[in-house]
Amino acid sequence: MKNLYFCFLIFIIFGNLYAQENNSNLVKISYKEHYIDSLLPRVCIDLNLNRGGQMQNSEFANFSNAFSKAVDSKISTPRYGNAGTYGFDIESGVFLGHARHWGMGFGWLLFIQNSTLSINNYHIEYQSTDFQNNIFRQLITSDHPIKENIKTINNNIPIVMKYKHQLGKRLGVSGDVGMVINMSMHNDYNTNAMFDYEAIYKQTGNGKYIYDGSLIPSTVSDWLITKSQYNKTDPKNGAAYDFLQLSEQGFNVGLGSKPKYMSGKFAFKKGRIGLLIRPTLTYRIAKSIYVDFGFYYLAQLTGDNSSEYQLAANKIGSYNTLLKSEKEIIQSSYGINFGVRHYFYMKDRDGDGVRDRDDECPNVFGLKQYKGCPDFDGDGIVDKNDSCPKEFGLAKHNGCPDTDSDGVIDKYDRCPDEAGPAKLKGCPDRDGDGIPDIDDKCPDVPGLAIFWGCPDSDGDGIADQNDSCPKAAGPAKYYGCPDTDGDGVPDNLDSCKDKPGPLQNHGCPYPPLKYDGIRVPAFIDSDFITLVLFEPRKSKILEVSYPVIDKVIEAISKFADTRISIDGYTNKKGNREYNKTFSYERAAAVKDYMVNKGCNPSKIAVQGHGSAQHRPGNEDTAKVIKEQVFLQLKILRK
Repeated sequence: MKNLYFCFLIFIIFGNLYAQENNSNLVKISYKEHYIDSLLPRVCIDLNLNRGGQMQNSEFANFSNAFSKAVDSKISTPRYGNAGTYGFDIESGVFLGHARHWGMGFGWLLFIQNSTLSINNYHIEYQSTDFQNNIFRQLITSDHPIKENIKTINNNIPIVMKYKHQLGKRLGVSGDVGMVINMSMHNDYNTNAMFDYEAIYKQTGNGKYIYDGSLIPSTVSDWLITKSQYNKTDPKNGAAYDFLQLSEQGFNVGLGSKPKYMSGKFAFKKGRIGLLIRPTLTYRIAKSIYVDFGFYYLAQLTGDNSSEYQLAANKIGSYNTLLKSEKEIIQSSYGINFGVRHYFYMKDRDGDGVRDRDDECPNVFGLKQYKGCPDFDGDGIVDKNDSCPKEFGLAKHNGCPDTDSDGVIDKYDRCPDEAGPAKLKGCPDRDGDGIPDIDDKCPDVPGLAIFWGCPDSDGDGIADQNDSCPKAAGPAKYYGCPDTDGDGVPDNLDSCKDKPGPLQNHGCPYPPLKYDGIRVPAFIDSDFITLVLFEPRKSKILEVSYPVIDKVIEAISKFADTRISIDGYTNKKGNREYNKTFSYERAAAVKDYMVNKGCNPSKIAVQGHGSAQHRPGNEDTAKVIKEQVFLQLKILRK
């Protein structure tokens, strides 16, 4: 319970700080943003109906300690069940500040709580004194669970902090949180209790009786006035008859004895304060009437001063309610809440100090110098005539600002901090191409709208900043560069612009192969190095490399005594083992191509070296083809 009060205290402190902040910074809040809350009066009255459940967390007195020399005590802990609550409260409230979100309220809260309190086992044996001042052992037991039906009537005064905020013209949120001061709480109960009163007498040699405190009394030396004993010794009449006879003689014994009063009233002696939390959704059904629906939680601390407690006292017919055994109780009620709120309108509806008959804006908090109308931005133009009521502005612009003084007010100015012509919505155009700098990707160079203000000097449809040859027209596939000789190599990469040639040879044609018809040409005696291109990360040869391999096939076809070694290499990127396997697969692909062209496979050897002995060839070409794998073909005579 202490934690609940601590949370309540923190909520009150931060709530007040929040309210003070909103009031101190009121100039930051637009009356339009809080239109409904500002319109509503300060004073209201709430009527709430509540329905829900209840929980009890109780500390009970020790049952055994109340009995002298108790032995064989078997008394279970009482338990609550079937708890439910219903009730209503009426509160008056007043909301503070200009925004009128926070306020205070108090009223009257009535809760009616129904529950059951029961124990499953009741068995106690203790020392007592009978009507002849003889000491004996009294046994009090119950053969069935003892249950009390309890009705609690709880009258309280709630003192709460109120909050409200309209989400629209009809829907809003509201909430109460605060303390509940209990004025009265009484409990009506009725019980089903029945007890068996039995006795055990232990006689001494001089005819006196003493207390037998042993766990199992002696059946030889003790007089057992118990139900089981008399049913054995007098089966004809039974224990009930014998107990009745003994009771009439003055002995405190009886079977199935009911309390003298099966119902009664009980009021706890301590605890009169609690915590109430109630969040709700509100809906306006009329100008001054709102309905709300939500939830409530009420926690109260109460209890009694019992430290030693007897449910069934020494005398037959006596009974103390189980409620009296509770030392401390935290009662928590929770459920749904349905309510109605009514606001009281005064002669000054908006509370700005200007009476409604003199107020030109009677529904909005305003200033006296403007006859009750607000000037939120403080520019001297009342909000109802201000086209920009949230921003300080000029009268010539109907209260709207023009920060860059270009004649275009800020709310229509795309560049409010830079002066520009009205036709460009207040934005400057440094290069004068008719495209405002905010949209111009080349603001210092005149350009075309189709290229976002950038030029296309060669008119090839590719803006200069994306054109590799901005002074010469060329197609998009060559990034704006021409291909003069039509060999598929753009001029910026073509070393022979007037002669067609493959990319591998920088756009230049290969020199024709010459043979003397008898001797193997000198260049075949040495390594014949060529570059074979493949698809990225694959072993499939690109068609552009077919002519290169075909020339090798043509060269060796005239010499029957030649054998070929195809050695594959990779760059130094990647895993070494992977590179070695990959270079072999590409070399094997070249062999397959040559075999398909009629070469003898037994005369072609294939090896994969990976990145070892890396031979990059022509570096410029390597850059163009992005580090493709290189192949070295060795043509050797027998």
